[in-house]
Amino acid sequence: MKFWTLSILIFIALAGGIATIAAKVGMPQKDPAGTVDGSITPSAIPDHVAYEMFFASLVPNPANGITEGAVRAKLAQIGLSETDGAALRAIASDFFQRRADLDRQVTAMKDENLSPESPSTLGRLREIQNQKEAMIGEMRGLLAQRLAGPGAAKINQYVHEYVKRRIKIVPPSHHK
Repeated sequence: MKFWTLSILIFIALAGGIATIAAKVGMPQKDPAGTVDGSITPSAIPDHVAYEMFFASLVPNPANGITEGAVRAKLAQIGLSETDGAALRAIASDFFQRRADLDRQVTAMKDENLSPESPSTLGRLREIQNQKEAMIGEMRGLLAQRLAGPGAAKINQYVHEYVKRRIKIVPPSHHK
């Protein structure tokens, strides 16, 4: 029995590498150099990144595994009133639609088979990223306008103390 177990482990190591085995048995893997880990330094996670993840998590989406129950649980965890929860969901829904429009622009660029390193492609991508960041800022501004004072403060606290701690930003050179 030990022979077969050892043989299988050697085969897995040869086929998939030691990192694959470590991931399968739950051993922690080292993050690539330059990774920003919000669980260690939440202040290093940009607000626009945290709010993008937050808004996206408030729209039920089977493709991403976000259920209606998960959204309701998140609103309860934040401690929002029903009115503030409804206002937040409306803002998140608007965010989701507007982000989808920006994502379609990026997909269209990919479909054009543009050179990813060309200055014009990088310029267009930078412009789309700037539009996204501005849109997220606008959505954050709507929170202060549409929610009662304590509601907006609760959301800000939740994003800074909970959302940022669950984000890791891996350097672009390590994206697959």
